[in-house]
Amino acid sequence: AVVIKCSDSSYVSEVKGLFETRVKKSVDLYSSYNADEVKNLDNAIIKTSGNYAVLCVTNDTAAAEKVLKEAGF
Repeated sequence: AVVIKCSDSSYVSEVKGLFETRVKKSVDLYSSYNADEVKNLDNAIIKTSGNYAVLCVTNDTAAAEKVLKEAGF
C-alpha cells in the first residue's frame, strides 16, 4: 500500500492518475510471468480523501476496504 499526502488538494487527482498509470504498467509487466499478481493488480484499490491518495494492491481487498473506510476513504 502507498499513501501520499499532497501539499494541496489540487494535486490529489494528479497522484490518482499516476497510481492508475503505475497499476496499468505493472499489469503489462506481470502478465507474461506472474498471473497471480495480475489478479491483485486488476483489483487494486485507488482512493482519495482530502489531501490524501491511496493505492493498495492486495489479495484481501475486503479487509483493505474495511481499513480504508475506517480511515475515512
